[in-house]
Amino acid sequence: LSDTNSLTIGQKLILPIREISPSKVSHYIVQKNDTLWLISNRFGVRVQQIISKNKLNQTKNIVPGQRLQLR
Repeated sequence: LSDTNSLTIGQKLILPIREISPSKVSHYIVQKNDTLWLISNRFGVRVQQIISKNKLNQTKNIVPGQRLQLR
């Protein structure tokens, strides 16, 4: 581009992605096929911590789209 402040339709942009440490994530949106165990393992928190922070019980399933507090 001659003008670095302009974009054109169809132009491809490369944007840097900032990595976030799993230990700093405080909330998570449940995805299809997630389990409490998988989420706890991914973010380094105990299953029981997720259960208590979100007032879940052992028999209630999590569902995609559900927002969980992790810390």
